Amino acid sequence: MKIRLLSILLILVSCGNQSNNNSTDKTNNNITETSNIGNLFLGVIDNDTLLVKAIPVIDDGDTLYESPAIYKGRNVLYQDTSNNLFIINETKCFMKKVNSTNYIFLNMFDAPFENKWHIVEISNNHVKVYKNILQNIFKDINKDGFCEVGGRYATDAICLDCDSAFYSPYLIYSLKNELVFDSVLSIKLTEETYGFFLGFDVVDTILVQQNNF
Repeated sequence: MKIRLLSILLILVSCGNQSNNNSTDKTNNNITETSNIGNLFLGVIDNDTLLVKAIPVIDDGDTLYESPAIYKGRNVLYQDTSNNLFIINETKCFMKKVNSTNYIFLNMFDAPFENKWHIVEISNNHVKVYKNILQNIFKDINKDGFCEVGGRYATDAICLDCDSAFYSPYLIYSLKNELVFDSVLSIKLTEETYGFFLGFDVVDTILVQQNNF
């Protein structure tokens, strides 16, 4: 009886040790184990389920999460290690397919500033990550069949009851076969807002906004 009980215990210990080695990441070998955390279904790629798993850290209205990991089947495609907090739910974290490219949007919580997208691009099992993309715009602005994302940073008003603000240009990206910075559209929207273009950096020049967009 004692021998049989000892054998069962050894089997259980062996199974437990094996379960800790299932997750790997091509870009980061120091993956935080998230296999016991509730996951969010995103879709299917190549007959494999695409999931986001993350660690809940705060529950205040929206639950906030850290270290979100994207799993394709049992494999980790990407895990964020920035120590930022994210909002992970069906409306704040989702997948969008463009031709053969899949984009995953992770909503980074950035209060008191504007939340940002971390966009994970998956194409032929190759993964790219674009961080801190503004969320002001998410639509096909120029009617070319591709969705644009981005926007411009909020700038403090200089006076009460007026439209003056620091110069903050639009930074617009197009969701095509890969994420592309659209400098032409960014300049166009910036000129519509201020009347001219002063470059892609926020500067402390006080301007009057046109508010045409």
